[in-house]
Amino acid sequence: DRLFNRLIGKVGFFFTPAFLFLSALGIAMAVAVAVTNWQDMAGQLSRLYSLSALPLISLTIFLVITAHEFAHGLTCKRFGGEVHEIGFLLIYFQPALYCNVSDAWLFPEKSRRLWVGFAGMYMELFLWAVAVLVWRMTEVDTWINFVAFTVLTSSGIKTLFNLNPLIKLD
Repeated sequence: DRLFNRLIGKVGFFFTPAFLFLSALGIAMAVAVAVTNWQDMAGQLSRLYSLSALPLISLTIFLVITAHEFAHGLTCKRFGGEVHEIGFLLIYFQPALYCNVSDAWLFPEKSRRLWVGFAGMYMELFLWAVAVLVWRMTEVDTWINFVAFTVLTSSGIKTLFNLNPLIKLD
């Protein structure tokens, strides 16, 4: 809770209508770029199948998941809740991070409860959009292109899982 208390004042822009509008516009642009460049993305998937790429892929995925969980926590904090724990656990023997935002259930406004639940997915969609645009604007053989491609593939897949109503996640 102390960490989120320190951070909430520094990330206020993420909770403005301007950010929501600009990020939604960026996500729409990224969807258009992804659809028009689908063949290029599919052709580059083989770049991820390398043992030498595994440390960078793992670090990138860890950082994106951390941003996802921080989005839940910061949104809960923004609406007046407390975040008592953030950490690591195993779900079906697979590592996962979590952020305990159970205070969100005490919010009288349903919209605020929904925003806390949706914040992680929205942050991941935003990072996916940034990654798509960076991937398309950079040279294929550069490390920034590879990192962006890692973010766009992992975030795209995780967002589809998170939006699946048959799986109890976000």
